[in-house]
Amino acid sequence: MKRDGSLSIIKASTDGPTRFEVARSIDERHARRRDGVEEAGRHGQAAPKAKKQAESETKTKRQPPYHVILLNDEEHTFEYVIELICKIFGHAKAKAEELTLRVHLTGRAIVLTTHRELAELKREQVLAYGPTRG
Repeated sequence: MKRDGSLSIIKASTDGPTRFEVARSIDERHARRRDGVEEAGRHGQAAPKAKKQAESETKTKRQPPYHVILLNDEEHTFEYVIELICKIFGHAKAKAEELTLRVHLTGRAIVLTTHRELAELKREQVLAYGPTRG
């Protein structure tokens, strides 16, 4: 074999298997055993089926996380924002107060990190949330 794994010499013969063919068949048997496929035994037992390569090679690609960011404005009261965070995002009142203060002081706060579809749903719920109180 060459260093890149390809075979360099192939000998043709009509009087039986060549060394190449014998070595190849032995390598194939070892590969099948390694992959979970055994040769049929002397007693005529059927060989188990090979594992599916597609199952081992299939990987689920994860979606990147999305942040739902609440921005500060001068139209909504603290009580309104705290209520909104509790009802839409399910945070406890203490967490909602902390997030509201962060929005007030820094101008923004991440209130939820999730997949894209849920982030878009939460954005729509925030925009559609009841009338401004205050």
